[in-house]
Amino acid sequence: MTELPKIHREDRTFIRLLGRLLGEVIREQHGAPAFELVEDIRRQAVGEYRSAPQSGEIALDRLRSLSQPEMLLLIRAFSIFSQLANIADDYIARRETKALGSGAAQRLELHPGLTPKRVRAYLKDALFVPVITAHPTEVRRKSILDRENELSELLERREMASLQTTERDEIDVQLKRAIRVVWQTRMLRDNRITVQDEIENNLAIFARTFLPGLPLVKRRLARLFKLDGEMMPYLKPGSWVGGDRDGNPNVSPETLEYAVRRQGEIVLDYYLGEIHALGAELSLSDSLIATSGALKILAARDDQVSVHQGDEPYRRALVTCYARMAATRSRLLGAEPVRRARFRAEPYAAPEDFAADLDIIAASLAENGDGDLAEGRLLNLREAVGAFGFHLATMDVRQNSDVHERAVAELLKTADKAALLKKNFGEGAVAQYVISKAATPSDLLETGLLMKEAGLFLPGETPSARLRIVPLFETIEDLRQSAAVMGTYFNAPLARAMIAAQGDLQEVMIGYSDSNKDGGYVTSNWEIYSGIARLVALGKARGIRMRFFHGRGGAVGRGGGSSFDAIRALPAEASAHGIRITEQGEVVASKYGDPQIGQASLETIVAAALLAELSPQDDAVDHDGGALLAQLSDTAFRAYRGLVYETPGFETYFRQATPLLEIADLKIGSRPASRTKSPKIEDLRAIPWVFSWSQARVMLPGWFGFGTAAAAVGVAQLAPLYKKSAFFRTMLANMEMVLAKSSLPIARRYSELVEDRAFALDVMARIEAEWHLTRDAVLAISGQPDLLAQNPRLMESIRNRLPYVDALNHLQVDLLRRRREGDAGGDIHAGIHMSINGVAAGLRNSG
Repeated sequence: MTELPKIHREDRTFIRLLGRLLGEVIREQHGAPAFELVEDIRRQAVGEYRSAPQSGEIALDRLRSLSQPEMLLLIRAFSIFSQLANIADDYIARRETKALGSGAAQRLELHPGLTPKRVRAYLKDALFVPVITAHPTEVRRKSILDRENELSELLERREMASLQTTERDEIDVQLKRAIRVVWQTRMLRDNRITVQDEIENNLAIFARTFLPGLPLVKRRLARLFKLDGEMMPYLKPGSWVGGDRDGNPNVSPETLEYAVRRQGEIVLDYYLGEIHALGAELSLSDSLIATSGALKILAARDDQVSVHQGDEPYRRALVTCYARMAATRSRLLGAEPVRRARFRAEPYAAPEDFAADLDIIAASLAENGDGDLAEGRLLNLREAVGAFGFHLATMDVRQNSDVHERAVAELLKTADKAALLKKNFGEGAVAQYVISKAATPSDLLETGLLMKEAGLFLPGETPSARLRIVPLFETIEDLRQSAAVMGTYFNAPLARAMIAAQGDLQEVMIGYSDSNKDGGYVTSNWEIYSGIARLVALGKARGIRMRFFHGRGGAVGRGGGSSFDAIRALPAEASAHGIRITEQGEVVASKYGDPQIGQASLETIVAAALLAELSPQDDAVDHDGGALLAQLSDTAFRAYRGLVYETPGFETYFRQATPLLEIADLKIGSRPASRTKSPKIEDLRAIPWVFSWSQARVMLPGWFGFGTAAAAVGVAQLAPLYKKSAFFRTMLANMEMVLAKSSLPIARRYSELVEDRAFALDVMARIEAEWHLTRDAVLAISGQPDLLAQNPRLMESIRNRLPYVDALNHLQVDLLRRRREGDAGGDIHAGIHMSINGVAAGLRNSG
């Protein structure tokens, strides 16, 4: 086995510090015996894991002897430790990135082909949108997430504190205080989360990270490529929360309105706060400086400002801006801000009018020798207005194509509401209509007719289409037929007129989750890649610009993994006009909960696309390697379908060998786990499918079928492809991570929950055989002695967590057995749900 790398002593110090403080809290809250119990099992679990990491027998005898109260205490302790380890790990990774200069923006400096001229031309035509969704894989409550953010900030402050003072000791006290709050905060929700709750959680991320951070990212990139002097709105946030109606009866026109109004409230109050702060900064006196004529016109009259501001033209101009923005808030939301304006003014009709006033202020500063004062807060505010408008995030409406024929009246009501919101909050408030399971051209044309009925599409010599129709191709067959469907759609006069009205740009959404559930990991990846390539070619042939919307989740089985590598490994020209990507579940907090990590995540999207389009890498799958991948996909498809869909009773095995039913009862989302009441896997949503396999440590959606396919095609043929194809390398890297987090011994314990023992043994034997085939193929193709040998940081991170995750899995299995044998006590129920929380935290991208 490869010797694991040593992490720096100071790196391990962070994990040990947080663990020590948690131990102190447990001792103080529950006494020395409770602390000693947790610590003894922790040491035993870590020691056994390091001596035999694949045994799965982590302190098993000791765990089975625990009483229910002791079991709950241990689940809570190990779950919270996993969360604390995540915080320390994120901080370490962030610090290393800074020290090594290995961030996304720094990587761009190494590519001389990214000249300012080429970058400017690309960004003027591109749009990058991380779209926040409410997919139910985030098991942590917002109260816990808030404390985790506090702990992350305290670690940052602790690192910067001087060793010669008592400041670090004071910060350690604050760290312990925050950990105590986490320990005493209920981990689980008593009531199911509502759509309104999901919207509010979303708003917290927008306010904490996107509002202040997105302008900073754009300014960093502008400085890097010398793009100063021109602001291009190429980076904007999006949201599905409140508008995603597919399979969620709780989403309605009313939730769409609630989301847009609340987003408007957040962004308008942000603008008011920034205007007020600018007024405090720009105290320049006209006795000392000159100003432009436009600024003099913008400045408020003497009777509208304080007597102390008579000679301060910029403050007077900002008083006008504040009064107009306050009036805008009153017009859109029906309420004035807490800090009232000095006088009543006309509201801004559109964000562009507010931007024009800010431009006047910036131009006056620049023209009169104060250009540096136009940087900083003023420039960030101008960037913010271009990105957020009066709506903060662009809302999508999504509905399943099956519903269109059954619920025309309800859809028209939604379209009418969208039209009203666009009128009030701007065209960007609601911009896309996503059609799930878009299998035929008629699915798109029906939506076009609905738009026309609602006044969102006006045909004629100069047609106007105010919602962009976005088909979502999400099964293997739909992906294969996507180019044919779009080609027929482009032939329709109605479709061509709408696309022409939208700048000859068509957006297409690609479904990673359902295609994986339908055809397995290998086939899903290959059909997505080849489907996008065919759509790019179709767009070029028809003179239509294609932009792709990637429906990726957190787990590898749902398109997860490195965003940077995934974007770079897309087909040629797949990012030519930008990219939209869903950010779902636990990924939202991990990518955007911390402002610094959030900025790095935004940078990553833009940087990867810039490299993919302006410094492309030739991929062997676009040449001879494509036939090899197609052969690999066909064999993997048959192996996967043979197990999942063609093995009688497999759906029963899945339901009994995973905590699927318990996950459905977690109250972590407003959406039901299945679209229908059918027990078939076809009708189960992809999220609980992937999440359940992750909890049982099988991770089947992220690898099954590859081993059989690699053996059939031949490792000797695949190894050269690995060296020549970024797509294939990325696919294997994600698979490798999943295999490293899986555990066959633990999966066997879950399999023992299946009532039909003979059947369970047969299925588990097939899973184990395929796992070994897959692991061996990955190592042989990549030339590694062990999984993750080429990624020691990730290897060490996983190694630090798995002893605790393994213990939580064992406890979960015992609790599941007790519950299924009839013990329905509240402690059993709570223990299962807390263990799900802890396993998800330890595995991180599990759903």
